[in-house]
Amino acid sequence: MEIRQISLENYRQFRNQKIIFKNCVGNNIHIVIGTNGAGKTNLLNGINWCLYNDEPHLGINSKALPIVNLFTLEETDIGSNCNVCVEICCKTDQGLFTFKRQSLFRKSENNNQVFNINTDFSVITQFENQGTKFYQDDDAQKWLNNFVPLSIREYFFFDGERLDNYFIKETGSKIKDSIFEISQIKLLSNVRYKLDNVIKDLLKEETKNKPDIDEKRKDYEDTQELISDYSFELSEIRDQISKSQQIITECNEYLRGMPDVEVLEANRESLIQKSGKIKNKLLSKKDDYSSFNKDAVIQINSYPGISFTINLIDELHENGKLPPNIDKNFLENMVLSEKCEICGNKLSLSSKSRIFELIEKIKLSSTVSHGLMEIRPSLRNISSSIKDFKNNLRKLSSEMEEIEKERDENQRSIDEINQTLEGFKDKEKIVQKHKDRGLHEQMKEDNLRREGVIQNALEEAKKELKKKKKELDAAINTSGHIEKATMQRIFAENTREVAANIERKLLDEVREKIENTTDKIFKDLVWKKNTFKNVKLSNDYSLSLIHVDGYECLGSCGAAERALFALSLTLAIHKESGFSSPLIIDTPIARISGKNRENFSRVLGEVSVNKQIFLFLTHDEYSSSVNQILNPILCSKHFLISTNNEKETLIEKE
Repeated sequence: MEIRQISLENYRQFRNQKIIFKNCVGNNIHIVIGTNGAGKTNLLNGINWCLYNDEPHLGINSKALPIVNLFTLEETDIGSNCNVCVEICCKTDQGLFTFKRQSLFRKSENNNQVFNINTDFSVITQFENQGTKFYQDDDAQKWLNNFVPLSIREYFFFDGERLDNYFIKETGSKIKDSIFEISQIKLLSNVRYKLDNVIKDLLKEETKNKPDIDEKRKDYEDTQELISDYSFELSEIRDQISKSQQIITECNEYLRGMPDVEVLEANRESLIQKSGKIKNKLLSKKDDYSSFNKDAVIQINSYPGISFTINLIDELHENGKLPPNIDKNFLENMVLSEKCEICGNKLSLSSKSRIFELIEKIKLSSTVSHGLMEIRPSLRNISSSIKDFKNNLRKLSSEMEEIEKERDENQRSIDEINQTLEGFKDKEKIVQKHKDRGLHEQMKEDNLRREGVIQNALEEAKKELKKKKKELDAAINTSGHIEKATMQRIFAENTREVAANIERKLLDEVREKIENTTDKIFKDLVWKKNTFKNVKLSNDYSLSLIHVDGYECLGSCGAAERALFALSLTLAIHKESGFSSPLIIDTPIARISGKNRENFSRVLGEVSVNKQIFLFLTHDEYSSSVNQILNPILCSKHFLISTNNEKETLIEKE
């Protein structure tokens, strides 16, 4: 599939221009050369407008201007209409087909502004033995989807000056979806989706007029929906994590690129890690402090009473009042009975007198005194423990204070670094980068927690689904008679499983091929041959560039290296997917210089043997070294010539 002609009528600075690209044998590479502002990017916008009715690469100046050519607008009376049209004629093995978008605009009295009245999008085919046919609306959209669907256009028509930001917006799931679309593995996904619907319909047929079984079917399908919801949410969370990580990486790179910031950033990172450790240490110490207080609160509250009791017992003991050897009650009973309870003899008057003297001396009963003496060692132990508690409490408090001082000092160091960073030249941008990084660090942390929760819920739902599937199958098979719908469902389920296995296998094969091809192309492009080890496209389709020392280094690469890496991935996807649509790049090597430019030109020349490639270049980009490589293999070369009044651009073929 190749572009043969682009026609632009009243589209921005292209008043009535046409570019014809001849059929080439061998290399199929075309270049359009123009100065900045001549219309290279608007030529790319014109292609996008024709196909998708938008202009994704408009500059600030172009956004301020109407889409209608300024000369045409000046010649149009107020209240009258003017037409804007872009046509893209393509060639396939079947013949020619043309995409055409035409909009009618009316000129208003307000500063020569225009407003859209009507827009039509159509496809005209001219195939052998079929004549000329016209398609509009949904039918035209089907042709566009076969050419370059909107969802993957960024891999076919893109602005080279934005390549260094490519990996900030390209998440793993988006790359995976794009590979799905470009390599047409999505067809298998569509088959699985249709089989899912067929299986659901057959299950309904099987359980019709069987209320108990139908309830099990509904329960089973509800769990399927729950799994689908969890899977979608998990994909969204992982996209957000990937985007946050890319923004964090981009912020780190920007902040590291300023004077003295690399050291400050390294210190800041170390201090942040230390801050986390201090936080955990302080929390642990607070837990110890709380537990210690909780365990001893009763002892602390009873300490005054315990001290008083110990002092009282000691005083009584020193005064000989403790421990009494004879129970006062025992002596009193003996006097009343006038009989010695020990020897059994009758008490004499002198014995009674002696007993009365003993009773007078004894102020406490023997039971109480013995009890006091028994508890005295325990009370001393408790008192000693309370004294140790105070020491331990002071020790814990002191340790907490030291940790808090360490935390505050660490935070002051972080604050000082942040204040230093804010004092650099691009103060507002630096502050914003810090805010962005902090925001996305928190977002990433929150999303990682959410990811774990949803992943666990998904695994549980999958287990529940298997259980409910067994119950549903058992209920359907209880009749002993296999219905036609059951046989069809079983066949559809087996087919779906086969399609899923083929899809996984193909996707893994394509992923591995794209990984290897990206690695090869990147190493061919970049001049640093001993810096990078390999490219990794993981199972979740997140991209990594591995340094020879083993660490991931994409975030620390320069803008030129990131641009080459993005181009390498794009070229690899084109090569391995088999998708035949052309590749159009505006200012592809603006950020690339020296040997990298020569390597880039050489690799594109190799790719152009099997794919039509368009490069929109400035004169500076088309340097002598690039010219020497590309000129011998060029299929066509066109120049954009801006007129003296800069309201119109002419397209001239060399």
